[in-house]
Amino acid sequence: MAPDIWSNICWVLAMTWALSLGAALGLAAAAAACNSRQGADTGASASSSGSGTAASGAAAVSPPASAPSPGDGSSPPPVPVDDFRALSETEVRTLVTPRLRAGEQVAHQPFRGPLGPAPDGVLVVVERDGKVSGFVLVPGAKPGAQPGAKPGAQAERIDLPPLSQGRFEGVPAVLFIDVDGKPGKEAILMTRQMSGAGPAGATPRAFNQVIAWSGSAFVRLSDIEAALLDLETAAAIRKALAGARKQ
Repeated sequence: MAPDIWSNICWVLAMTWALSLGAALGLAAAAAACNSRQGADTGASASSSGSGTAASGAAAVSPPASAPSPGDGSSPPPVPVDDFRALSETEVRTLVTPRLRAGEQVAHQPFRGPLGPAPDGVLVVVERDGKVSGFVLVPGAKPGAQPGAKPGAQAERIDLPPLSQGRFEGVPAVLFIDVDGKPGKEAILMTRQMSGAGPAGATPRAFNQVIAWSGSAFVRLSDIEAALLDLETAAAIRKALAGARKQ
């Protein structure tokens, strides 16, 4: 074959191979680019999914839609029937305030519980003219309305024994503890009063007054109070009572 013809054939074959190779490389590059783009999109989706998982994880710490039923071991046990609870502001306003006498002011949050002759008595500590006193509201036979009482009955006010030891300074706390080993709990009024007697008379002292129900009236357990004199904290009172039981 003539050299010119052969040269032309070689040139055509070379161009065909080049075009074919270029197309293959182009297709490979396009495929790689597509795969790379798909991988980027998958990564973004995974990242978004990961964010969603993190959000779900954060939401998982929220309380479940349905709370566990009491007594299944995953919720606090029921409150014992002999426990006391503080009255709400509304209860104080509607139940306690109308029973205050002239000049009396509530000195500590009142409590409702089994104190005295009723299972739902209301213990109230009050201040009047720099002196401390108190009373318990129990279901009575007077006209009116009182939760826990019989229809048509109102709470009867039963005064506590005298509590004043001097000038009243405040009530840091009120405790309800079984101090005598008998059924039921007694109230311990942690009062601070300035007695005015002795070298430290001008300094407020801790008078922890123990209130019990005798069966017919509220009384103070003075022998137990003597062991709790000047104790400043509930922990110290509990420790002293625990020590007295062991003796």
